[in-house]
Amino acid sequence: MFYVADLNLKGKGPLARMWQACFSPGKISKKVIQTFNTIEGCEAILNPAEDMVYSLRLNSNLMFGLVRLHGMKVNLLDDNLKSAHDKITIRFNPNTTSVDLDMSRGARGKSES
Repeated sequence: MFYVADLNLKGKGPLARMWQACFSPGKISKKVIQTFNTIEGCEAILNPAEDMVYSLRLNSNLMFGLVRLHGMKVNLLDDNLKSAHDKITIRFNPNTTSVDLDMSRGARGKSES
């Protein structure tokens, strides 16, 4: 069987990201989550490098990390959609005052004119 010490699980490849998500999910940044390609992760698990056979334990850990990364990606998307929905409903609600959505003008979001 193939042991973890023989793999490069400290790099930036899909196997390393899945390993990190499996054992230390709190240390993964939003940028890593957004740039992670789920398809490449699946391909890395299904088609290992030449003359390599992953152990069942390693396979299960990598798949768990893949599922965890995908869940984080879905949660980020959900948060972004909720934020956009809230901004749109505030902007187009006729009962509220005018709100400027351009965050570069000020932290309060009110018009400075």
